[in-house]
Amino acid sequence: MLKITIVTGLLCMFGFFVVHAQNVSRGAIVTHKIGFRNSDGSTSVSLDTFYVRNGYILEPIKQIYSSDETNLTTGESRTTGSGSRLKWYTFTNFQEKNGMMFDIEKSSSSPIIEPYRLRMGERKMGQMFFPEPFLYYGVRVTDYSKVRDTIINGQKCFLLKRDKAVSISQNGKVVANVVNFRLAINPSLKSYNFPFISEKIVQHFGGGAVVYVEGGDESGIRSTVEYTYTEFTPTETKLFDYYQALYNSNIALFPGNSFQ
Repeated sequence: MLKITIVTGLLCMFGFFVVHAQNVSRGAIVTHKIGFRNSDGSTSVSLDTFYVRNGYILEPIKQIYSSDETNLTTGESRTTGSGSRLKWYTFTNFQEKNGMMFDIEKSSSSPIIEPYRLRMGERKMGQMFFPEPFLYYGVRVTDYSKVRDTIINGQKCFLLKRDKAVSISQNGKVVANVVNFRLAINPSLKSYNFPFISEKIVQHFGGGAVVYVEGGDESGIRSTVEYTYTEFTPTETKLFDYYQALYNSNIALFPGNSFQ
């Protein structure tokens, strides 16, 4: 839990808890690659993808599993297999601050549906989403300054730095002091300045979309996120339409048709 808190704090990231969400009628596939390097040199990497269209998000969520085998004679156990499998989809409504989780592995002929609320810092499954994640802990747009131009994935971007140090707390105790923080913006990606990544910062610096984030604390822990954005293919359009129809046909699951 401490590691998750530090990573989240270092990057202050990922949010959908918004009232005004950008509409992308054609649909956007957002992929983010998260890297974490501990002070002892150990590393971990994860990759997630979600789909955004007209103020809604569809997020596939995988379940990690492992298979163990026990020798009845010696009592010793060993892992025979591990991996992950697609287990849920969540469909989130930006404006209404609610959503539905669909368990697709149940034996029922239709997905098991569980409605949920969006509250700051709370999420039962998937990403913990909130608005303008790089402007928390007292950080303002003016705390960022342009450093230089750079090339990311073959495209011209520009790099911003944040000199203001930020203290990350858990249960009232400081667990990390972020002493360096940078992010890169691709100014050509005008359609992807989502508020759950950054809308205000990119607008302040002329528009575009965040494609890279890096944060480090004084103990040597470092976290990175790489964002890529692409348009829906017919496959994503069909998948999104299916879950949006399920959401719309089950609005009665929300008391008063809205969670406030």
